[in-house]
Amino acid sequence: MPESGRAKDTMERWLASETGSHDAEKICLRQSEDKVQQLRKDTADLKDTVEILKKRRPSSSKTREEIRNDPRT
Repeated sequence: MPESGRAKDTMERWLASETGSHDAEKICLRQSEDKVQQLRKDTADLKDTVEILKKRRPSSSKTREEIRNDPRT
């Protein structure tokens, strides 16, 4: 049975919408991957900052945690 023009148009519209849908999904996925990468970088930077703040300062023989837990303060 030969394909009618209407069925062909319907198929072409469906394929176009599917292709557009996949493109949008790819864009959304890429944006999500970029966001995850940025969050991982931010987390690593914050962990570095925390480690720096935990270390003893040259003017003090105690860490911040030791100073915070000191009953005299």
